[in-house]
Order: sequence, then C-alpha cells, then structure tokens
Amino acid sequence: MKTKGDKIKFFRYVSVFSLAGVFASAIFYCGNHASAQIIPDETLGESPSNITPNINIKGLPADRIDGGAIRDANLFHSFREFNVKESGRVYFGNPTGITNIFTRVTGNNISQILGTLGVDGPANLFFLNPNGIIFGRNARLDIAGSFVASTANSVIFADNIRFGTNASNTTPLLTITAPIGLQLGDSPGKILVQGNGRGIRNQDSPVIDTNEALRVPTNQTLALVGGDVTFEGGTLKTAGGRIEVGSVGTGTVSLNPVAKGFSLGYEGISNFQDIQLLKATTIDASGSSGGEIQIRGKRITLQGGSQIETTSLNSAPGGKLTLTASELVELSGTTADNPQDNRRNPTSFATDNRAAGNIPGELTINTRRLIVRDGGRISASSINGVGGNITVNASDSVELIGTFTAMGGLRSSGLSVQTRGRGNAGKLTINTQNLTIQDGAELSASTFGAGNGGEIEINALNGVKVIGRSRNGELLSRIVAEVGANSREISRNGESIVPTGKGGNLKITTGQLSVTNGAIVTVTSRSESPNAQGAGELDVIARNIFLDNEGQISAASFSGQGGDIRLQLQELLLLRQKSRISTNAGNDRFGGDGGNIIINSPFIAAVLQEDSDITANAFTGNGGRVDITANSVFGILPQQSTTLLSDITASSRFGIQGFVTVNTPDVDPSRGLVELPANFVDASQKITQSCSARGQTAGRFIATGRGGLPLSPDEPLRGRAVITNWVNLPVATTNKITEEIPEPQPIVEAQEWITSDRGDIMLVAQAPQTNYSTPYRIPCSQ
Repeated sequence: MKTKGDKIKFFRYVSVFSLAGVFASAIFYCGNHASAQIIPDETLGESPSNITPNINIKGLPADRIDGGAIRDANLFHSFREFNVKESGRVYFGNPTGITNIFTRVTGNNISQILGTLGVDGPANLFFLNPNGIIFGRNARLDIAGSFVASTANSVIFADNIRFGTNASNTTPLLTITAPIGLQLGDSPGKILVQGNGRGIRNQDSPVIDTNEALRVPTNQTLALVGGDVTFEGGTLKTAGGRIEVGSVGTGTVSLNPVAKGFSLGYEGISNFQDIQLLKATTIDASGSSGGEIQIRGKRITLQGGSQIETTSLNSAPGGKLTLTASELVELSGTTADNPQDNRRNPTSFATDNRAAGNIPGELTINTRRLIVRDGGRISASSINGVGGNITVNASDSVELIGTFTAMGGLRSSGLSVQTRGRGNAGKLTINTQNLTIQDGAELSASTFGAGNGGEIEINALNGVKVIGRSRNGELLSRIVAEVGANSREISRNGESIVPTGKGGNLKITTGQLSVTNGAIVTVTSRSESPNAQGAGELDVIARNIFLDNEGQISAASFSGQGGDIRLQLQELLLLRQKSRISTNAGNDRFGGDGGNIIINSPFIAAVLQEDSDITANAFTGNGGRVDITANSVFGILPQQSTTLLSDITASSRFGIQGFVTVNTPDVDPSRGLVELPANFVDASQKITQSCSARGQTAGRFIATGRGGLPLSPDEPLRGRAVITNWVNLPVATTNKITEEIPEPQPIVEAQEWITSDRGDIMLVAQAPQTNYSTPYRIPCSQ
C-alpha cells in the first residue's frame, strides 16, 4: 500500500519536471533503481491510476501501478503516456479477485517498453496504444496470465461497452463483462519488437532455453495485434502456450476464450497489413506439448534465419501453426545473412515431434502465393512419435527455389515431412494453381529410420514444373517420397538406427507435369539394408506429362521391392533427350524385384535416337511389369534389354524377365460410319442383258511408258527400266500412218470360241477354216 511519504515524494518529482517543461509528470530513479515515464490521465474520475516507486517486487526494485477502476473481476487503468525505460521494471498491482487488467494510452505518443513489464499477480494484461508500441532489445514480460498488446483504439465487451483510447475527461461507463474484441481504427499504429537474434532454440535444448524474450507461461496467450508488425531479432516465447500475431488495416478482431488463453478471430477483417520477421527473429511455442501459433496478415515475410516453431518435446500432442496471408508468405535466407552472425540456421516454419507423441502436429499455410527460397525451410519431422502434417492452400502459386549452406553442407530449400526414428512421417498436401520447384529445391516426405516415409499429395490445377539442379549441380530439384541412404545417429543415447522403413507415397493431380533438365519426381528407396522394405507408390493424373533433358519419374529401389508408377493421362506422354520412367530394383549387392509401370495415355511419343526409356528392370530379382494402353506409341520400342535407343524394358540381369504389354486398340468401328439409304439402286436394272456389237475388227492398245513399265500394276517396277525422251514423228510418216488406217468394220457379236495351236482361247463371230481345234459354241448371254 502506498504511504503518505511516498505520495509526497511522487508529487515533488512531478513538480520538478513540470517546471523544467520536459514532461507533464514523470518518475525517475538513479543508480540501480528502475526508471519509468508513466503519466496517468484524468479520465477515470475518482479512480485514477497511480504509481508507487521503488517497491521490492520479486527481490528487485520496481515501480508498481495501483489504483484504477474496479468492476467485478476487471481492473481499468488509463494513461496519457506509458513507457518503460532501459533496465526499468514496472508492475501492475493485482488486487484479489481481479482476472483482467485493461490499460489504455489516451495521448498521442507511442509507447516504448525497453525494460520489464509485469503483473504482480495472476491476472491477464491488456495494453492498448493506437499510436504504436515498441518493445526494445531488452524488453521482458513478467506475467503469470496472458498478455495482449494492441494498437487498437478500444476493447469491446460482451454488453457492447467499449473501453476506448479516445476517451474524454468524462468518466466512462465501465463493465463487468468479459472482453470479446479489439476495434482497430482506420490507421492503427505499428508494433516493433527488437532483440539480439539469439532466441532460436537448439534441437536438444530444454523447454526454457532463454530469458531474453517476451514470454508468457504454459497455457497462456501472448498476442500482438496492430497495423504493420515488424520483428528485428526479437523473440516471442511460451512453453506450450499460444502466440498470436495479427496485422490489420481496420476492423474488429474477436477475442475468444480458450484453454490456453485467448484465440483471435479475423472473420470481419478485409484489410490486412504486413508482418516481417528479420535478423533471426524467433516465435516459439515449443513445450512438453506443442503450443499453438496463429499469424495473420497481408504479406508475411521471414528473412535472415528467422523461425516460427511449435514443437512437441515430450509424448504430449503436437503443436499447431497456422499462417494466413491475403497476398504472400515468403521465407528466404539464413542467419549467415545477418551482420557478424556465423551461424547457418535456415529461415523456417516447423511443427516437429521430438519424442514419442502419438498426436501429430499441424502446420497450415493459407495464402495467394507461397515462396520458399535460398534457405527457406518448412518442416514437420518426428523421431519416435507420429510425424506432423503440412497443408498449403495457395490460390495462385507455390514456388520452391534454390539451396543454402548449412552446418552440414549444402541443403535444399523447400517443404518436408520426415522421420528419423521409429515413428512414421506425416502427410504433405499442396493445393494451388501452379507449383514450381527449381535450382535444387525440394518437396519431400522421407524416412531416415525404421518408420515409414510420409505421403505427398499435390493438387495443382494448371501445372507442376520441376526444373534443373542446384547451381553447382550437386542437388537435384525434386519431389520425393523416399527412404534415406545412410544410417543416422539420431537418439540422444547414441543409438544407431538404419533406414529400413517403407518409402512414402506420392500423388500428383495437375494439368501438366513437366520434369526437365535433370530434375526428378520419385518414390525411391536409397537404403542399402537387406531389411529395407522398398519404395512406395507414385500416381499421376494429368492432361500431359513432359520429360526432357534427363528428366525422371522414378520408383526405383537400391534394396527391396521397386515401387509402382501409375500414369493416367488425357492427351500425351512425351519423353525427350534421355528422359526416364523407371521402377528398377536392386544392385550388385542387394536384390529386389522391379516395380510395375501402368500408363494410360492416348499418345506416347519419344525420339528413337534420344535414348529415353521406360524400364521396370531388376538386378538379381525378377523384372517388373510394364502395361501401356495407348492409341498410338511413337519413337519408343519394347526390347529385351536397354539399348542406346529409346526402349521399353522389364528385364533382369540375373533373375526372371518381366513383362512388357503395349495395347494399341483398333479404331472404334462405330465412329465415322455413314448409314446407307434403305432404297438402294437395283444393280440388275443397270446391266445389259446381251453383248452389244461395237465394231467388227478387234484391236489392241499397248502402253510401254517411257522406258519400260511392268505389264501389270501388281508387278514390281523393273530394275533396269530405261527412261527415254518423247520424240516427234516426221509429218510424212504421220500422214502415211493416217492413210493406212482401214475403214472401221461393223462389230459382230461373238458366237463361239476356238483354241489355237498355242493353247490360246479366242471368242469369234465365225470360226475361220484353219488348223484351230474344234470350236465350242456357247450362247453369249452365259
């Protein structure tokens, strides 16, 4: 309780600083004492806020704020100015029975929280300043309840009463009901959180790994809601609680009580602003159970190794991380991009499971465009528990670009669900119009342990493009659901677990799938363990597939069963320049049967000389099966084994050969037919019933062409045909030939045939008296 001497000291300082013209009132302490600039206003009438300096709170001197207006479980404070100096400690008193403390700033200046801001009790603290709020590099929270800081201009309560920052000197009507929303004006102020960029939690760090943060306890909420929100190396932490960050242009953000404090809703907001995380900023809700994080804005960008994480560090349920941006979510760079920072931590989102939890974490991104490049990573990994799930809903596009150098070498930017132990990896779902993966980036669902690889489902209405390699050629751009290659030391006690899990499954539904310049789409198993379970299954449903310049679709396996590939196309499968579709299995050390390839496409085309192959081969195991159903197949041929040409094979070097079936059904006979008229012409009425005479003398016409044509069109051309030029006969010769042509004789109907001494049969009108054989007389009508 404040003493009379304390009040005299307070007003003495107020008088001094008023005469100096620096502030209307202030409190200042020298030496080791805390310092503050806090000026109450007069809007609470007979219940003003007041400040007691130099109070021992938790063993250290601090300024305590008392007074205010109490309404049931709510306590209201109002200030013209509110700032906490460097190394300052300011605590709100918490009278018995108070659940919520509401604090507003009615002046025109921003608030700078550069030291410690706390509550001397369990109450929640709401802090409003519409002009803006800055949390400095050494800002700290010491609050047992939830903390909501906002540049809203009022808090809305259930009975529609508003505790607003534009209050007049008239005492406002306060309420006993619970808060239900934050009303932001047309131009809400900005929120800035600064820090040293050292809040990133290492993989094996305990739950509480740094105090250099704005932190609330487990099962409480830390919320920042304003206009533009910027983090410069700042840190927000809760060990399994809830973190909310929202950037709003104008409108009402709802406050909904939940088990972990408050959940913020943006249903009535149409105008959002930007959120930036720079210089190794950390937003971390990891704990024994994963916490919950919601980020909501227009453009959400992370750079310089900044990260947002909610990881389960025990066997409790996984966390939930939701980012919603009306325009863009972008991750790029590493901590090495920051001045004087030699770390190489990627910029990341993560919902991981480090222990044996059976309830997966959930990471959801809703936006128009998602860009992950040059060090950006989005992951949901597990060790012995169930892996988390990632869902991306990007109405326009998803772009995964480039690589980065981590402590262990070159790594791909991208998205991944994976397991490094006995737990199974989760599911990765992409819903978008266009997906592009290039320059060594990846989309992966993998196992590096005994657990099974996860699943990838891609729904890209227009197209999926997987392009090229990293700049140094080391890493392929890829979509992969794989079993890792090597044993990994993954447990804290040094236990070595060999990757033996079943490879994950991959399903792509799109307009056109394009895999070019060495990129790959695969469900490969790279494990060389004899106990490996092999690759998963790969399904593509598309209008077209285009593979070019060593582009690959693969379900191959180093050890164990090769996976299955099913391609269902509406138009065309095109393979160019050493492209591959393969389900090969085994090598010279381990066996395994080749997988199966099933292709249904109207047309399949390749260039015979370009060595593009469709293979289901094995090394020591049995060859697989290739079933192709197409109207036409061009430029690629079934073979017993691969050649330097474009081949379709299902062979085995030391095992049983597989099967290749190419079905090219005939044209549908029901298509293109013309129905004939029912009243067709009677052909018998168009044929004469007798042989009419056309002349009396038989003649012959012989066409020899220009050098010797065959006697019949059915005979082949003569190999020694001589082509000569046309010639003109002399006029005299022409006249002579014309004169020698006899007068035409009347045609007499044939009455009998005769056989010559050479066996020729001739029809004649009357047999001459020669040495021909006996004539046979027949009616001409026969």
